[in-house]
Amino acid sequence: MVDSQSLYKETKKLRTILNKSITCIENLPNEIFYEIFTYLEGCKLYEAFTNLNIRFQRLLTSSYLSLNIQISSSLESILEHRFKHIIIPNKHKIVSISLINYSGNDQMFTLFTIDSSFTQLESLVLKNVDENKIITILLNLISLFRLFSLTIYLNDNCQDLSNIYKLIFRLPVLKSIRLLSKKFLKFTRIPIASNEQYSSIEYMNINHRCTLNNLICLLSYTPRLSHLTCEELFGLLHNISIEIPIKLSNLTHISIGFCKIQFQDLEIFIQKFCTQIKVLRIMTSNYFAYLDVNRWERLIQDNMPHIDQFYFQYYQFIDDSILYAPYQWLINQSTSSFWINRRCLIECHLDIDSWYHGQFIYSLRFSKNKISTSNDGKHTAKFIQLTVSRLDFTQYCLIIAENTRAFLLTAEFTHLNISSKWVPISTLIKLVWYLPNLHSLRVSNLTLLEIKTISIDDIKNFHLASKENKIIEVHLAQMIEFQQAQFLINLCPCIEYFTIECLRGVNLEMFVRFILMENYTNIPNLCMLCLYGSICKVEIIENFKIMINREQQLHDYTVKFISDKIYFERKKQ
Repeated sequence: MVDSQSLYKETKKLRTILNKSITCIENLPNEIFYEIFTYLEGCKLYEAFTNLNIRFQRLLTSSYLSLNIQISSSLESILEHRFKHIIIPNKHKIVSISLINYSGNDQMFTLFTIDSSFTQLESLVLKNVDENKIITILLNLISLFRLFSLTIYLNDNCQDLSNIYKLIFRLPVLKSIRLLSKKFLKFTRIPIASNEQYSSIEYMNINHRCTLNNLICLLSYTPRLSHLTCEELFGLLHNISIEIPIKLSNLTHISIGFCKIQFQDLEIFIQKFCTQIKVLRIMTSNYFAYLDVNRWERLIQDNMPHIDQFYFQYYQFIDDSILYAPYQWLINQSTSSFWINRRCLIECHLDIDSWYHGQFIYSLRFSKNKISTSNDGKHTAKFIQLTVSRLDFTQYCLIIAENTRAFLLTAEFTHLNISSKWVPISTLIKLVWYLPNLHSLRVSNLTLLEIKTISIDDIKNFHLASKENKIIEVHLAQMIEFQQAQFLINLCPCIEYFTIECLRGVNLEMFVRFILMENYTNIPNLCMLCLYGSICKVEIIENFKIMINREQQLHDYTVKFISDKIYFERKKQ
């Protein structure tokens, strides 16, 4: 919303001021205090600094001061004091207002009305406000010519969105609108917009359930729209013309949180409104037509020539009758040069907890930069990743996990990312054993107690997994003990690239000796060791250089500090 060039100049000016030697807070210039004040709630700012001293009193009364006001449930006497002595006298300085729990409080509504006197108001947030009060507030906002952003959290008393949207589209300079509701609200059909009803909105976040026909009607009011987010999109409730009297030539970003319309309806929508799209994100479940990769390829090639990023997710719950067709379809159909040249990434996300059925989340995406071919002219292989986010292994969840075994044994995953806060050692061993095509492994929070008390069955599985896996890239996060790294070294003896996050308390010099010298024969192919974390400082690099020069075993390595990471790289022979 702010001119980026002027913002850059102002930031540069403030940094220049800060570079001067300042030894106490009283010596800070006024510009710094005005910047600090923007991070404080306006009423609390006044209550903290009023009558503190002459300088701060002048800062509070200055025309340069901008206030951010948040009004929430408080004692009536406190609210009345803030309205009368802080908010109303400073209307012309207020740039943002958040009204929270403004429901059923008629006294607050009587004391405080947003009207044309709030000449600098740029942002308004309404949370848990009754529908009739929202209507009243929106009517008053029509006279504000600096209001760029509006966010409304609808409460359970709201019945119909139609009148709210009609008034929103009448706001003269509004750029961003976000409307949120947890329940399915009545949405009486609003008519297609005429020339006199067009809105200035560029960012629209429909964070409530919406049918496709209602969405099309809303779009007819927004010819300048560039970013559209719709959390839940449902099918047509009745027939409606797909035509609207405008072209959405600025619409470049679309995100649909949960798409529950037939794929052919989505195709028509994209053909009509998405020819300029650059970023498309869609999530769905139960609609198998969305898994037709060839159909996606035709749709993108014929109707979205400018697309840079595509992100598709498909949810499937795990039960006794689970089918693995979604994964197979994505894998088998995404082999054309269209997907490979766009760096096609296929990921399967496994989520198992103790409250719900487990679920697989399949995703297909490509990034902006196109991938180049390898030296022999062949296309580079796809990135196929399994991510495990939760593993709550109650007895029931163990049954679910066992049901996924057949799928894991047949899937050709090349990357395993265990993002779960805690993973049983036995499960990690089995996953590495079940996935023979792995090239990389990322894991965190290896439990030391489990490493020390590993069972006989796990030892057998460990030996099988360590002999058969071909993992060359390993990333260990949150390491606190050398034994955690040693476990992965023993499990993955083919490591070539080892990345480790070292937490506080780790002796870096001893650890480097441990990896590069004591484990030299255990991981003979290691060519790069990367260390990062708060304890990895540039000052320690000289100590490492001295150590490399002193130790014969380390002469093949160079050390560098790049972007807060320490790299030990083996020289090429």
